[in-house]
Amino acid sequence: MASKKPRLQFTEDSGSAADSKMRNPAQPKLLTDEQKAKARKEQLRFGKKENAAPIDPNTRQGVVRKGVAKRDTLSARASSSVLKHEAAEANKDDNVGTQALQEGVATAESSIREIGDARYGHKLRQVEKAGKLEKKADKANLEARYREALDKADAATSNPISRWQQRRKNRKEYYEAKNAAQNAASTAKTARSVTERLKDGFDAIRTALSSSTGLRSVLAAAMAFLVIVAPFQSCSVITGGVLTTVTATSWPADDIQITRADAYYTKLEAQLQKKINTVESRHPGCEEYHYNLSEIGHDPTMLISYLCAKYQDFTFNQVKSELEAIFNLQYHLSEEIRTETRVTTRTVQVGDYIGQVVTSAYCSCPICCGIWSGGPTASGVYPRANHTIAVDANNPRLPMGTEIIMNGTLYKVEDTGNFARYGVDFDVYYDSHQAALNHGHQTWDAYYAGGNGDSITIIEEESVDICYVTLTTSDFESILLNRLNAEQREMYDIYQITKGNRVMFGSPVDLNWHNSILYGYGYQCSGDMVIENSQMEVLVPSGTQVLSVMDGQVVRIASGVIALKNEKGYTVKIGGCTNFTVPVGTEVTKGQPIAQIGSAGKMTLSFSYRNNSFNPYFYLNVGSILDSVEVEATGKAAQLIAKAEQYLGTPYVWGGYSPSGFDCSGFVSYVVNNCGAGFNFGRLTAESWRRQCSIISASQARPGDLIFFQGTYNTAGASHVGIYLGDGKMIHCGNPVKISSINTAYWQQHFYCYGRIPGM
Repeated sequence: MASKKPRLQFTEDSGSAADSKMRNPAQPKLLTDEQKAKARKEQLRFGKKENAAPIDPNTRQGVVRKGVAKRDTLSARASSSVLKHEAAEANKDDNVGTQALQEGVATAESSIREIGDARYGHKLRQVEKAGKLEKKADKANLEARYREALDKADAATSNPISRWQQRRKNRKEYYEAKNAAQNAASTAKTARSVTERLKDGFDAIRTALSSSTGLRSVLAAAMAFLVIVAPFQSCSVITGGVLTTVTATSWPADDIQITRADAYYTKLEAQLQKKINTVESRHPGCEEYHYNLSEIGHDPTMLISYLCAKYQDFTFNQVKSELEAIFNLQYHLSEEIRTETRVTTRTVQVGDYIGQVVTSAYCSCPICCGIWSGGPTASGVYPRANHTIAVDANNPRLPMGTEIIMNGTLYKVEDTGNFARYGVDFDVYYDSHQAALNHGHQTWDAYYAGGNGDSITIIEEESVDICYVTLTTSDFESILLNRLNAEQREMYDIYQITKGNRVMFGSPVDLNWHNSILYGYGYQCSGDMVIENSQMEVLVPSGTQVLSVMDGQVVRIASGVIALKNEKGYTVKIGGCTNFTVPVGTEVTKGQPIAQIGSAGKMTLSFSYRNNSFNPYFYLNVGSILDSVEVEATGKAAQLIAKAEQYLGTPYVWGGYSPSGFDCSGFVSYVVNNCGAGFNFGRLTAESWRRQCSIISASQARPGDLIFFQGTYNTAGASHVGIYLGDGKMIHCGNPVKISSINTAYWQQHFYCYGRIPGM
């Protein structure tokens, strides 16, 4: 059976001094199968042993070192008592021996008191404080206060984002207060338990002293218990609370399984985008394709927090069907082909091209005309060959008396019939039935020649096959929470706060780069292909300073990529760089400047350990600088935005250009033309708006500008347009009109350009 792959390790592997001399300290230590099995049972999982945020390794080690030093002093004193006992045995003097035993016990009791003073004293003093805290918690009723805070947060703001953030803050404060009381009580209970065990140990020794046999063995056992076991127990009280907290708030799943689960979800999303991109090739017979698409994407941290809250130490195979179920709840794609009849009117002038028309033929015989054979036409004149044409009486292409030129011959509409069912526009009159049969069906170009004035209104009716493509999405987090029970929701909230305790490296740039991800780790769709990504691509302004994410060494610089590796074997590669300030082989520290982002304005990130690739999103921190600053709209821009916000919630209607329903370009067109700023551009498409605007850079964009996207479906140029609000947001007609962040991976991937409306 193949051995299980080792988990990522954040602490030094155990080994003898001889072993450590033979190993290269910069490389991960290799373990035997037996050692690996033991390590898996004893060590904390990836992200739980040494994590910069929740645990300070130096502080923890300092506590242990202090305990060891104290234990060494106590051991020396206890050993002195043992030496006295050895002297008593050597002299065979029972009285002296008994005295030595009593002195040894007294010394041990004194040592234990010092242990209690040094390690448990302050803990025992907290017992009373813990009791008071518990009473205070009961009196204040944390649960009621928490619910009240949530209600107040909901009532204080109508902004769902602000309300969500406030609820998160209240939940965090609630759990911190609740856990403080519980931890204090737990600490007090542990201190009492250890003290009682020590007392039991003393009683056992005193009982043994009353016996004259087995004194050496009793003393040895007592010394072992008092000098070795008790100090370790005391250390566990100090460090155990911290370690337990980190363990309880960390994602318990293996990192390889975490990576596979999130990557599979991105694969499902990429396949969904591919299905949208191939609509026209899969339905080639349609004349038109109408798209109403919501964005595609999910929060990776939410997904893994959910899986860990529900399944704990999950495997990919265990949760694969669950991922598919969540995906099917989040996205619903429909493709419907409808045949619609359209009636249109247009005005043409003499000499204008009418278009191509389908013609058939008839004569005045009973087969062609029935009871009207041999008589006059509908206009009252008798028909003439190569002159008279007939139109459908119920759906005339042209009015009676219209003259048109076809194949260089002047024809006049003088007759009617009932032949729309044959799919023709005109019937051409011939003087013999055989000539009419020989005509069959022919398509001719037609031009308006007059007969009814200099211009004429043409009424046209046609049947069109239209493919309606609609993608609707549901709120991702709401789906997850609805599938968790109350206890699992609490764990989910905790995991969201701690991010599973996986963030162990610094940020490669001092920016919140999560808001600018172009392509995430996992899978993406390009045209009709689904491509696997082992790295992320992020939009970062050219010239931005690149920082080392770890204490380690520069191991490679090539093609704009700098690779960093630390002594434990973790490797992070940062691409899209230029102006490197450190050569290969340099020892670097976290946060140290090492390069700049190149002119392309893109940064790639990858993270690996022992030949396994992992999602950098989970392990790299973000910088402190936000990617946008809120700017107040003024003047015409303020008028435009105020008008746009009036229609929040208006439903999506393909081609819609009224408050009863909009599409994306119809919404922008209507708002611009009716905002009171003096604009009148008419009804434009997204691409037409792009051509009307002055193209500007992202750094120049301000509220009231338009933002364009491409490739949301298969069309040339801009396929979607919205109104930029500043602060990384836009108002647009999705489904319905709504405000969205432009910093999601979906919109970043499809971003085209910014444009400024002429006169804005």
